[in-house]
Amino acid sequence: MMVRYCAAVLLATLICGQAVRAQNADPSPDLAAELQATIDAYAEDYNAGAIDKVMSHWAENSDFVDIHGEFHEGRDLISALFRRGFADNPGRKISFTPTARKFLSPVVAMDDGILTLTSADGTSTHQGRYTVVWMKEEGKWLIRSARDIPIETPAEEEPVEAETPPLEELAWLVGKWEAKSDAFQIALETKWDLDNSFLVQNFDVTVGETKFRVVKYIAYDPLEGRFRMWFFDSSGGFGGGAWTRRDNQFKATIVSVLPDGQVGSSVMTWEQLDDDTMQWQAIEREVGGASLPDVALKYVRVQ
Repeated sequence: MMVRYCAAVLLATLICGQAVRAQNADPSPDLAAELQATIDAYAEDYNAGAIDKVMSHWAENSDFVDIHGEFHEGRDLISALFRRGFADNPGRKISFTPTARKFLSPVVAMDDGILTLTSADGTSTHQGRYTVVWMKEEGKWLIRSARDIPIETPAEEEPVEAETPPLEELAWLVGKWEAKSDAFQIALETKWDLDNSFLVQNFDVTVGETKFRVVKYIAYDPLEGRFRMWFFDSSGGFGGGAWTRRDNQFKATIVSVLPDGQVGSSVMTWEQLDDDTMQWQAIEREVGGASLPDVALKYVRVQ
């Protein structure tokens, strides 16, 4: 049983990265108030035009997908983007209306809601949805990953030509793949399921004499205009995340729950190198507060 558990943790840390002590799904009042105070301070700093204070709420290795779907990585690049926005729209105000908030651990929270931007003279407003992953570092809540999502206004129905389903972009994953290292071996099979509405991936993992399975579902989210994935392993772990595409590379911040109730997260990338080779990488991994090295695997098509 212990060998099986260790094997599960091995794959979970490869997929998820960070593992921290879990807490009840319902946070303590102090924890919830602490995060809300940080969000309120963010809005106050934004509305005061204090760009340096605004950026102090972002982690150094944070990432941001803007309303146009553009990916920005690193606090310095995000800061440059925000500075241009402040210069182009002086005096603009922001407010947040949370719609869902979940504490995955005492140091990891996910926040969804509606943001409202109001012009300095109050004559125009813009609304959008947001998703933020907050992580507590050295006693301070920081934005680790943020996504701005447009709210689409219903339009009159017009005849349109049939479009290629977005999930077809990932059709190259279909088939059988293999990845090996000195510590383990992974056999991956990807199939279509539910009338081609989902891709299902089965990872059969061998660590020494121990074997277990991870099942991953991939779908296209029409509300957010991006791919989502959910995974479950045979030891009871589960998790998921949303992908952002850049050329042939797909990148996601993954959050998961390990079999013993610990919570993990990392930044994962998949990249198609050619028709028969793809590269997988997990970076910014930590376990129990201790940083782990980056991990990379190369998958080769076997069928």
